[in-house]
Amino acid sequence: MVWLEVTCVISSQEEFSTFESNDFLQAMKMQLLDTSPRWLRLTFACSAGALIVVGVGILFNQITVLTITPFSLLLHFAIATAGSAWFLNFRLNVTPDKKSLLAIGAVVAIGSAWSSLQQWLGYIRTGATNDITLVIGSMTMDAAGGYVTYILFHTNILKKNRGKVAN
Repeated sequence: MVWLEVTCVISSQEEFSTFESNDFLQAMKMQLLDTSPRWLRLTFACSAGALIVVGVGILFNQITVLTITPFSLLLHFAIATAGSAWFLNFRLNVTPDKKSLLAIGAVVAIGSAWSSLQQWLGYIRTGATNDITLVIGSMTMDAAGGYVTYILFHTNILKKNRGKVAN
C-alpha cells in the first residue's frame, strides 16, 4: 500500500507540489553514490576492461585454474582497477584524498584474501604450493590496479575540483 502511494506522489508531483508527503519522500531519498559523470564514465570503462579480461579467461579456460598463474595476475590487476574505481564512487565521510588511499587499501586487502584462497584451494586440489614470485606478483598487481585508479582520480577529479575552489 505504501509503495503505491509513493509511486502516485512521484508521478503527480507537478500537480501537488505542496503535498505533505513530499517531505517524507525527500527524507527517504538516500544517495549511495557520490560521483561526477566523468568519473562514472571512467568507472564503467574500468569495469568493461575487467569484464573483457574475465571473458578472455573463460574463453581460454583460464578461470577454472585454481592456482596463481600469469593470467590470474592480469585478472588481479583488472579487477583491482575496477573495484577501486567503484569504491571511490560510494558516499563516505572521508576527504577525497583519504578516500582514494582507502580504495587502494581495500583492493589490496581483498586481493590478498583472494590470493590466499587461490593458494589454499590449489594446495588442496593438487598438493603443490605456488611459486612465491607469483604470489608476490598478485599482491603487486592489486596495488598497481589501485594505484592506476588513484592516478586517474587525482588527475581527472581532484585537479578539477581544486580549480573550481580556487576560482
